[in-house]
Amino acid sequence: MLLRGVLMLLLLLVPVAAAAVGPLVGKDCAASWSPVTTFTDGTAITIPVSYNVYVAPGTPSAPPGVPLLAGVTSTAAQPCLALPVGQHTVWVTAVVVFTGSRSESAPSAPFPFVLGAPVAPQGVLVK
Repeated sequence: MLLRGVLMLLLLLVPVAAAAVGPLVGKDCAASWSPVTTFTDGTAITIPVSYNVYVAPGTPSAPPGVPLLAGVTSTAAQPCLALPVGQHTVWVTAVVVFTGSRSESAPSAPFPFVLGAPVAPQGVLVK
């Protein structure tokens, strides 16, 4: 019984590597999304829409407070250029500005991905 308790304690103390979530991508990755064309009340948006791209390390459930890319005017961006290798999650919001007032949508659903490292060099020789 004591041995079982010790084993259980050891299992709790030994770190376990977390599994990577989402696709494995390279530094030239591109995030893309569908354009936003209506307000939450269903009326059509007739003014320019820009997008904010939020990226956080790991797999948190909410985006960080500051976007990685702000004011994106297309429906695609390259967030990976400024990120370290590892697990990340991305969200996108739509932004409209009317009469000096800025309105930002709720964030999109989170999309996790893993930014990979290049493979190790092969065939290294010293003569």
